[in-house]
Amino acid sequence: MRRFLILGLNFLVTSTSVAQVSSQLGDSNPLLGKSGTAGLPSIDSVGFNPAIAGELKRSSVQLIWGMESYQYNQRYPGFEAHSSSKTGLSPKLPIPRFIYKATPHFGIGGTIIPFAVSQPISVQDIPIVILSQQSLVDIEGLGKLNALADVSMGYAIHNTFSLGMRFNYVSYEGNGDLTESVGGTNIASFAVQSETMDLGIGLKFNMPQFSIGIMVSAFQSELVTSKFDTKLGVVKDDEESDGADDNGKSKTSGSLNTMRLGIGIRFHPRIYGAFDVEYEKAKKGEKRFSVVDMAEKELDSYDTLSFYSGMEFRVDSQSDVLVGYFNEPGSIGPGTKGEDGKAGFGFFDLALNLGEPPERPVWGMGAGIRYRLQPVRFKKKKRRFYRVILEAGVLYSETSIGIDEQGEQPGAYLAKRYKVPIKIIYRF
Repeated sequence: MRRFLILGLNFLVTSTSVAQVSSQLGDSNPLLGKSGTAGLPSIDSVGFNPAIAGELKRSSVQLIWGMESYQYNQRYPGFEAHSSSKTGLSPKLPIPRFIYKATPHFGIGGTIIPFAVSQPISVQDIPIVILSQQSLVDIEGLGKLNALADVSMGYAIHNTFSLGMRFNYVSYEGNGDLTESVGGTNIASFAVQSETMDLGIGLKFNMPQFSIGIMVSAFQSELVTSKFDTKLGVVKDDEESDGADDNGKSKTSGSLNTMRLGIGIRFHPRIYGAFDVEYEKAKKGEKRFSVVDMAEKELDSYDTLSFYSGMEFRVDSQSDVLVGYFNEPGSIGPGTKGEDGKAGFGFFDLALNLGEPPERPVWGMGAGIRYRLQPVRFKKKKRRFYRVILEAGVLYSETSIGIDEQGEQPGAYLAKRYKVPIKIIYRF
């Protein structure tokens, strides 16, 4: 039993790093439904389409911060429901993004953290079900972001066409201990290292009343190494052992796994809409260790099609009203029971966020305002630009998964999130 638990938790920890790091950076354009592949030029939209870096008129620095609160409930049939809640800063640190305009047609920038940043990991009462037995596990440790580079560059060949490239690299490591929530018995110690890389290509076509944006993930790779040690006795070859070591190393790569298409429409001089569709290809043949059948099984995964939309309403020269909606379906099905079945959504997907609610499937909506400050007038010209831009609003999202009695590990999950994002942009 404990040996199976250790194998499963090894998978948990090795899968956690990217989710933990990316959650610290905040969402782009959250009040516009995370849309913007063909949106109006902004430093946020560059995150969806690097070609927009060439369209920006000025160099910019941006900070995103705010508050987040969630209420989370999950239940397995026949077991007591588990509830949790949390309120805090999101992201935990206001990591800056920047775009530098080297020429009027070329822009480059993003987010770069060349030094190590450490953060404690402390999560209690993660519920798991193994062999029809429910257990609670605590994780205590330290996570360290060794380096992060999210760089975009774009060039506007003409007012009607621009192209760009985005490079993303993350190096992360973590270590700590897993203990039983009741009794505090040490189960194992873990250490994990992760390196991920993503190279994307973006295009944007501008017309008088609408625009089209395209973003393609040209290449993705991920390398994960892990080490798990336990001092507990485990059954191995029908004999009692004093301990066990479980080391793992996995490397995956692919191309054209994600494609995003966006359309921007100017309905009125004061009304602009952005609408995105993102296709993500499932990794067919991907396998996962099943805690139900205690064997490696093919993952029940599906291609997904996500929708994002946002509207900007110009009130006056200094103020805008923003509204947005998004819907991101889940890519993992319920799975099926039996040795020939597939592993489905369950414990591992819940644990990827270290006890917090799963990220997908999710839908959400937001609304807020944008206000411009410090107008700067050009000499001998009537035009002007605003040096400081402030954005603030409210974002609500909900994750809900029902019980599938035919699934491998059926359960019901409901999470409600409330965010108050605040953005400050300085242009020069």
